[in-house]
Amino acid sequence: MIRYIFSTLFLGFFLFYGFLTLIYISPTNQFNISLTKQMNLFDEILYQKWNFFAPPPKNNNRLYFIYNNNEIVLEVLKPIVENKIKNIPFNTDEEIIDYTISNSIFYINDVIIKVRELYKYECTFKNKTFNNYELTKRTNEKIKKTGAYKTLINYSKLVAKNNNIKLKNKKTIIIISNIEIPKFIDRNKKTNNKETIIFNSRT
Repeated sequence: MIRYIFSTLFLGFFLFYGFLTLIYISPTNQFNISLTKQMNLFDEILYQKWNFFAPPPKNNNRLYFIYNNNEIVLEVLKPIVENKIKNIPFNTDEEIIDYTISNSIFYINDVIIKVRELYKYECTFKNKTFNNYELTKRTNEKIKKTGAYKTLINYSKLVAKNNNIKLKNKKTIIIISNIEIPKFIDRNKKTNNKETIIFNSRT
């Protein structure tokens, strides 16, 4: 009897979770929009990465911390990678930092894509005019409420401390950008690949 109840509950949870996942990965539609709050909660608690099923990336990320009203600008992803390589095989700390920061950036990227898709659908469904300023404002408001953004803020404080930066104010600007990965045939050529800002906490 207990085994039957446990099996039923487990199967029910599995089916419910599968149903939510199906909604989560489905294209934006009217049903998705009506469940936006529920999907945001699902996203926060049971965040899923589907990058494995995506094509190879065409861009690399860059993460900048800007301190003291533009006095100091640091790109912080490159030093993490360099420290990982330098300290092999004793690079557990660097691996953890890389995993945490990279996943925070991936999450923010996902938020940007989802908010944009939802906004575009709303514009079509409600016959609204697409407004880049409104989209940017809505996207940044969503990002700043996430745990990923708070993680980057906390890391910016650690970076400042490690670089002996005395913060004159508490407002550190975070910028995430994408830079194009050269095509394989152009890998040995010196080219200025385009860098595009995808998130700026100042805006």
